[in-house]
Amino acid sequence: MLGLTYNTLGIGVAKSWSFPNRLLAGIEKISGTEKVGKSRGEADDLRAAVNMANELCVIAAVTTPQEKSQALSKLRMRYQNVFDVSETKLNEAIGEGLIELSRRSMTLEINTARSPLINKVRQLAGHTNVQPKVAEPIDDGMAGVHGIESIINVEQQAVDESRQDPETILGAGIQDVTNTLVEEFKLNDVLLMVLETIYRGLGFNRALICIRDGKQNVMAARIGLGADVHKVIPYFRFNLAFEQDVFHLAIEKGVDIVIEDTKAESISAKLPVWYKGLIDAHSFVLLPVVINKKTVGLFYADMQQANSLKLSERQLSLLRTLRNQAVLAIKQHM
Repeated sequence: MLGLTYNTLGIGVAKSWSFPNRLLAGIEKISGTEKVGKSRGEADDLRAAVNMANELCVIAAVTTPQEKSQALSKLRMRYQNVFDVSETKLNEAIGEGLIELSRRSMTLEINTARSPLINKVRQLAGHTNVQPKVAEPIDDGMAGVHGIESIINVEQQAVDESRQDPETILGAGIQDVTNTLVEEFKLNDVLLMVLETIYRGLGFNRALICIRDGKQNVMAARIGLGADVHKVIPYFRFNLAFEQDVFHLAIEKGVDIVIEDTKAESISAKLPVWYKGLIDAHSFVLLPVVINKKTVGLFYADMQQANSLKLSERQLSLLRTLRNQAVLAIKQHM
């Protein structure tokens, strides 16, 4: 109707928003199918990279496995004057793109499991083509999660994590969960992976995941790692009827809460009696699991010393990404 291509329209909008020339060059389409000429500078490099990535995406979307090798070879030859990239590297880029797409979709809480396009690309990349399961009607959207106690002895960890940076551990855990979510998975396994990453990443004394029990109208601990979890899990539960404490604030408002000192006067009054009698930790974090504006779960992790939970913006962002991975896993099993 406008008589414009999306590319022309996009460049026009970018110009009206005063985007720098470098980015304008990057979104300019290279027309035709002939071999791209040699680069004359950074703008040409960027334009070629963007166009090559776009054409690789098209190949992944429309090419059959039998045609893949020939298509990648043609693409490599078309851009050879700018990038000398092997066919193997191009194939790896498709797989890496899938993983990055999964990570970003989790952040945005977008379910890609039912996308015909994504499943087509997974098949071409050699990943398992995940078919959505039809679940039976369930209460609170938590099918497949039942009373589970800790199944990990933390003293048997094979890797010495004391030398690893927390963000490295959290990032590696996110990658592991991402890889699991693009395959067929069990919900309990994913929740345990998320909990273990949270527990190990920041060296928590104890970490638990609570699940909403609609029949009993409680939020109850189901999985735990760390100090005395076998004693804590049976009693770490609270009624969903609202009370003026931090746990109900977290699940009612769906907000993440970090408590630095449970003994501080302003905080102590907001801790429920059941918690004070059960847990001796002086700092903790709460990460609610919210689906369709309803809190169906709650991640809890604590540290023994007060003011020892100093989360950077990056670390908090990684924790939220892990929580969002749990949200996506639950959604895919609903």
